Amino acid sequence: KAFSAEDAVYGKSVHALRMDGGPSVAMKDLHSGDFLGKLKDEAKAERRNYQDSILSQKEFVHKLYTSSNKQEKEVRDEFVKILKCLHNGSSPDQDSTSKEFLEIFEESFGKNGNGFNFARHIDEYVDDILSQGKTFPLSYAPLNNQEREVIDRFDLKFNKKDEFVKVIENIINETPSTDLDPASKMFKKTFEDDKEGFNLRYKEKYVDYWLYKYGLEKRGMEIDTFLILPEEKLVIEMETKSIKEGNNFAGKIKEASKQLENFRNFLTATQRDILSEDWQFVKVIALPLIENIFSTENQLKMKEKKLDICEYCKNYVLDKRNLDEIHKWIERIRKTVPEKFEVDHEYRNLAQRTMTFSALKQKFDEASFSLAKNRERNAEGMIGKNT
Repeated sequence: KAFSAEDAVYGKSVHALRMDGGPSVAMKDLHSGDFLGKLKDEAKAERRNYQDSILSQKEFVHKLYTSSNKQEKEVRDEFVKILKCLHNGSSPDQDSTSKEFLEIFEESFGKNGNGFNFARHIDEYVDDILSQGKTFPLSYAPLNNQEREVIDRFDLKFNKKDEFVKVIENIINETPSTDLDPASKMFKKTFEDDKEGFNLRYKEKYVDYWLYKYGLEKRGMEIDTFLILPEEKLVIEMETKSIKEGNNFAGKIKEASKQLENFRNFLTATQRDILSEDWQFVKVIALPLIENIFSTENQLKMKEKKLDICEYCKNYVLDKRNLDEIHKWIERIRKTVPEKFEVDHEYRNLAQRTMTFSALKQKFDEASFSLAKNRERNAEGMIGKNT
């Protein structure tokens, strides 16, 4: 049995399947960005705060140099002392210099330096203020707390960092780069647009930020159907390919398989904090426009394209015949897990997190939250209760 409705609270279509009286959740078009949105926004805001504060402090230091006889070392020591006092919860001497410095800092980070990593950034922050030049691009800022959380949560890779730093050095020093791999060539092309006036002091920070952004782009993936079966502790991810008979469906199957594997890795990384090891991820490819994907003719075509699907995996490549009776396929999958689990907090956490993150990315009328009956109906359909 299925529950399906346009959801005024969440702003999108929601489908919940009921099987043997037990709840399950099925969602269409689940995007990795649903899980990244809030963290990404917070990380970007923190980076902009850093940039704004540096630019304001640079202007302040310029005025300080022109109105006093203070030398750079004297100013540097004074600024470090002010930040360390703030970090320790004590009050720095409130002369005009420290007062204005604190006002600019607090305007960006708040009175307690919220979002500012004192242990890591005090010396870097002051060095950035005193560095030459009036500009300070976003790419010069160090990785902030939120960005590091994103990197850890989504397992972003930085294994090319040393190679990319070398590419920057070669470009700035006008030294030819040879034997570059595809990733380094791509990075080189990007940096060529930013090399004008680039300060080599920031080469590692530039690479860190580039790898962070590139890693997020690689995480920008979508799955067509997402199904949770709590009694079996199964998460089914289904990728649909609208390919017709006679076309290169072998290539599309390979493409879908790779997409599913990437999304599985993404889900494992993002949900590992709420799911036990009992949960299993099932990858499914749906081909609704092909009547019988494993007909003799189609198997010959796959063989020509060097696509060999084993007997076990054939159970998870669904053609039109299977999809027309998807409920039977789901029942067969359920029977492969003889041990049944209680519908516990893990399922509810996963269902609620998935739907909430998906809802947060939607733009909808705030007044919809007042539709109490609508919320009750959605909750009843999604998690089997209305509270």
